Amino acid sequence: LFPPNQHNLIVKTGETISVMSQEHKQDTYSDSSNVVAFKIDIRVIFKKHGKEIDVVCGEVAKNDEDSKVITDEGKLSRETKDAVDSILTLVETTAQAFSAQISGSTCLIATQQLTRNGLYV
Repeated sequence: LFPPNQHNLIVKTGETISVMSQEHKQDTYSDSSNVVAFKIDIRVIFKKHGKEIDVVCGEVAKNDEDSKVITDEGKLSRETKDAVDSILTLVETTAQAFSAQISGSTCLIATQQLTRNGLYV
């Protein structure tokens, strides 16, 4: 998927929004005019033909006892699903995206893929 020296992988930090995620959220809430997708702390993006495709989504929290950790987990699940959908626009085979949740001194890295139509694990 990412041959060396042929494509760009970049890291974006600081509350950025995925284009694919924004489109999906706008489709979901089509009656609303000011819909904004989730803002993600860290994104690793694959750039090809002017398109940005997320391959890693990450959230960071200072404390692992904070309720932000639970909120971030749900947000990462949704964003990683959108990342899988984005990758599938490039490849016709299976695709997986990664999420990273950093809280305090803990880091959880997970993958998500589409196993059947509508079933992401």
